[in-house]
Amino acid sequence: MKTLLRIVLSLAFLLVSSVYAQYSGPVRPIPANAPKAKMYVESERVLNLNGRAFSLAPGGQILNEKNMITLTSALSDTYTVRVKFDNQLQIQRVWILTVAENEVDAPKLSGDPSFWDWLFSWF
Repeated sequence: MKTLLRIVLSLAFLLVSSVYAQYSGPVRPIPANAPKAKMYVESERVLNLNGRAFSLAPGGQILNEKNMITLTSALSDTYTVRVKFDNQLQIQRVWILTVAENEVDAPKLSGDPSFWDWLFSWF
């Protein structure tokens, strides 16, 4: 009888914790130095960030609000994003921000990122 009670309580705990995990939302590991920008898609491999065109790196990813990879062909609006560049100054990863993530302070993308900005972001 005690074993059955333990099993039922364990299953109830697992059910409650899984429901809570779904509603608490995922925590996305967006780097603190990833600048915030307004983005829209110019073409399949070109993204416009704050009025400047940048190439999407080979293997570059765009992650939507649910942290799922999204194709550029599925994007038709202007989005607030955080972006990470690779060492060739191509876009390595883009995070489309949720309302809560948009409220977090982040550096703004200003001008064209240079090699020196990229180099000193490591320190």
